[in-house]
Amino acid sequence: SSFPGLAGQRSAMSTTSYARDAFDAFHSGANSKCGELLDQISAMKGSVDVKVAHNKLLNDYYTSGCADPQQLLAQLTQAHDKARERDKKDKGRKKRDEDEEDAYREDEDLGVLRYNQALLCLQLRQHVQASLILEEL
Repeated sequence: SSFPGLAGQRSAMSTTSYARDAFDAFHSGANSKCGELLDQISAMKGSVDVKVAHNKLLNDYYTSGCADPQQLLAQLTQAHDKARERDKKDKGRKKRDEDEEDAYREDEDLGVLRYNQALLCLQLRQHVQASLILEEL
């Protein structure tokens, strides 16, 4: 590949295609297929991606029949904390050519995760915690 950017574009296109298929599988109730596709996306990306991790947790939650909102809340909190830790470590060595759009997208992904945490807090009648999370957004 004499064009280094081309491989990255192909990878982005294939993850987008897999993401679309995972979305369709989730919405049609094919949770095991959705989980497989999310695992493939995760493997293609090669690093922890907040959105993929979040979607895997939600898919697992729906697969279980939404049986344990407290467990999902704990898992989302763990995913959020892990992303914040990674951000702190990366702050000192951010690539100068990092796309502002990527940083914005990751902030947006964390915002969606936090919003879902707040919804679970409401479902679990943890109103103060829900308010604190929403105020942070």
